[in-house]
Amino acid sequence: MFPHRHDDERIDKYTGPYERWIFSEDLGRPFAFPAIRKGSSSHITALMEGEGKLAGTDDIEIRIPPLWNEHPEVTPFAMWNKALDPDSGPAHEDAELARCLYALDGTRYRLNMPIDPVTWPASYDPTATPEGWQKPKVKPRVIIGVIDDGIPFLHRAFRDAAGDTRINLCWLQAARADTSAAVPFGCEITNTRIDQLRAQFGNQEVRAYKAAHAIDADLPEVDTVLMHHATHGAHIAGIAAGNDPYVGAADLPDDAAVIAVQLPNTIAWDTSGFGKEMMMLSAIEYIFNRARMIAQAFDSPEIPLVINFSYGWSANRHDGQSSFERAVDALITDRRKEQPCTELVMPTGNNFANDMHARFAPGDLNHGKVRFGWQLKPDDRTSSYLEIWLPPDRDPHGWTVTVIPKGLASDSLGISEVPSSPAL
Repeated sequence: MFPHRHDDERIDKYTGPYERWIFSEDLGRPFAFPAIRKGSSSHITALMEGEGKLAGTDDIEIRIPPLWNEHPEVTPFAMWNKALDPDSGPAHEDAELARCLYALDGTRYRLNMPIDPVTWPASYDPTATPEGWQKPKVKPRVIIGVIDDGIPFLHRAFRDAAGDTRINLCWLQAARADTSAAVPFGCEITNTRIDQLRAQFGNQEVRAYKAAHAIDADLPEVDTVLMHHATHGAHIAGIAAGNDPYVGAADLPDDAAVIAVQLPNTIAWDTSGFGKEMMMLSAIEYIFNRARMIAQAFDSPEIPLVINFSYGWSANRHDGQSSFERAVDALITDRRKEQPCTELVMPTGNNFANDMHARFAPGDLNHGKVRFGWQLKPDDRTSSYLEIWLPPDRDPHGWTVTVIPKGLASDSLGISEVPSSPAL
């Protein structure tokens, strides 16, 4: 993931194992997100870690989403490779992605999921006020952020006492773009637009969502999720920020404003976490940024903010030091210096006792080996990843991994320390 010489532009010189697997035509691509599976991608999202220069070239346009912190530890960005020929094949795409990263001359990069070109507005101004946006009728006592998929922003649960929406802004990250926008890709729905849609279409919500690009059968990352009887985003947004007479809980007041971000609905398919970080970090930065915009509209310091984020993944280092975790921790820490009431609500996980993690110590080695089972579900055609993390001071060279299919031996997987062998 570090820039290398320009004479050998292969993507494996710029990316980690997940990227190499997922973007490989012969390995993980057949099981990846539809956006990756369909082939060459001229528009792609990524992360840059550490300090670096994020500036485009004549044929590479770089877009950084609205940020709260002007100098983030990890910078989410999207790039458009104008020189990519969609009919050139995977090998050329591989070299083109590597060329793009090389041209950026930054520190360290993580490729994330591609985005459809129709989600790329012709012009983007990250400093612009969203078109048609109006500040809330009253200064919010609290701002509630919701990051999820399938968010029904027209639902009655998000109206105030006068029947107007409490959802101040909603970024549909995977939706078709308008000609100009204050978000780098997708579509931003303002409070004014929500109330206009309701007035125009009344109870015909499906037509309203189609008009807002929130239902789009031609885009797999949007699709017809909001035509379902229930969605995850409806469930979570309703709990975090909705009013429902059937629940019996006290209504949230009119001064509880909502900012929502709808992630691509396919983003939860890959449980490794690959492809999600840019979208999720952009969502948090966006909510922080727009919350500040609301506060400034009232000549106010930062307003209390609570974000619900019901997403996670099973892979990575699990020590709080991944790039995404560090970036989010830095955002929360810095905002709390200005507004102590800044909270991010995270899930504890849905995996329960799935035996997804194991730990071994030197005492577990038997003649330099440790053996354990690796359970793969029948007919599971998704990519299944095995990560082996050694202590920071442990030299990985000399370790080998052997996978034995069930039926050939009682042990399904073994790790051995063989000083004379290279690590696999």
